[in-house]
Amino acid sequence: KRSLYLQQKEENLRKIRELGSLPDDHTKYNRLSTDKLMKLLHQTNEKLKKYTKVNKKALDQWNNFTKQKTDLSARMADLNSSKEAIDMLIETLDRQKDEAICLTLKGVSARFRETFKQLVPNGRAELSVVIGSGDDSESEEDSEEDESLANQVRRYQGVSIEASFSEGDPLPVELLSGGQKAVTALALIFAIQKCDPAPFYLFDEIDAALDPVYRTAVANMIAEQANAEGTSAAQFIISTFKPELLQAAEKFFTVRMEDQASTFTIINKVIAEGIIEQEVEEVVTYAHDSDVDDSSPDQS
Repeated sequence: KRSLYLQQKEENLRKIRELGSLPDDHTKYNRLSTDKLMKLLHQTNEKLKKYTKVNKKALDQWNNFTKQKTDLSARMADLNSSKEAIDMLIETLDRQKDEAICLTLKGVSARFRETFKQLVPNGRAELSVVIGSGDDSESEEDSEEDESLANQVRRYQGVSIEASFSEGDPLPVELLSGGQKAVTALALIFAIQKCDPAPFYLFDEIDAALDPVYRTAVANMIAEQANAEGTSAAQFIISTFKPELLQAAEKFFTVRMEDQASTFTIINKVIAEGIIEQEVEEVVTYAHDSDVDDSSPDQS
């Protein structure tokens, strides 16, 4: 009989599980008699006949979905918190970037004016930011005062350079001669070097298009940068066929092509000056011979 009762118990428990979750107050039926329970069961069944297609597991599903909703809400709160932290980091980095851009442009512009003045004592030059037009119709000065730093930086389209080599008004760099463009470009390079020094520079005939006065000024500036103290000092390696840069150099090398191979030789300043003079004489001789050939009459 014990095994029979156990089987009945398991069967009843199975049926109870199929009914779904029990109400919290189900213990109040424990002390009722069998007849009373059967009567209540009959009444309940009669009431249930009014409902059709009822999901008996709706309560369990509701509990499961409620738990899932709670978990997802907690995850959503964590994700929103993480998103806010990331947005704040991005905003901070963007602000630092914009401040660095503005600070760099101001520093390079100021250094550019000073450097150009050193190379061209009677001239002046300006480096300015090119700002695109906004969508509104406000004036540029008013809009710059009202808009944020980030919006100003987004409107930056580039930089423009104007220079004057005399007392006249500055001209756009596009209207300058080849030599003047070279001087302006060198002034910009030296200005950037002063703002953000690099340890090494390699220049290839930067003085080819310069007049002797400007070549001397460039040589003096290179010597000043090379002999600067601290992190501002830089090393310059320059190839040239002009004598002015030799005066600022400390070591001299010559490179020749012999037997289809480059020959690299360490020389002193006197030999270097002799090589430059020889090159100048050859150029003058070649130019003179070309003029003579052009002026001679044609022979039939």
